[in-house]
Amino acid sequence: MTDILEGTDIPIEAAREIAERYGYHQVVIVARVVGENGREHVTTYGAGRDHCAVAAHIGEFLRAKVMGWPCEPHERVASEIARERERQMQVEGWTVAHDDQHSCGELADAAACYAHPAPHGVRPQAGPPPKLWPWSLHWWKPKDRRRNLIRAAALIVAEIERLDRADKREAA
Repeated sequence: MTDILEGTDIPIEAAREIAERYGYHQVVIVARVVGENGREHVTTYGAGRDHCAVAAHIGEFLRAKVMGWPCEPHERVASEIARERERQMQVEGWTVAHDDQHSCGELADAAACYAHPAPHGVRPQAGPPPKLWPWSLHWWKPKDRRRNLIRAAALIVAEIERLDRADKREAA
């Protein structure tokens, strides 16, 4: 029998071991100690980047929506960025193939524009895009400062994903 490691979170290695031993691509472990000193923990593992993202999303959903457990602020923000990235693809129609056409840093440039604060005294929605803006004025859709930063982060994610796909194609 192994030692009980009371008070510690379940390590990702435990989830990886389950995945490898039983042939799963995604493992989500939800654990809870009930009582006065209760605590909750979710460990996720995905065999590969895409599976990891799905497992993390499932874990977040279980934690917040099913169990009603509070999320850490950084988890909430990461979730907002993921939802914005999904919105860009589903609502705006920016497909992976479309993103792959922007190989000269346009996605990063657009992110920088949304991340840059508006000049003092100017509402972000009122001003023109910065000179770095890579596309037509029609696509410049600033919101409030926080929302613009979420958009910027989602565009950075799009650029990182594009770079990863380009690296994979080069390696093939």
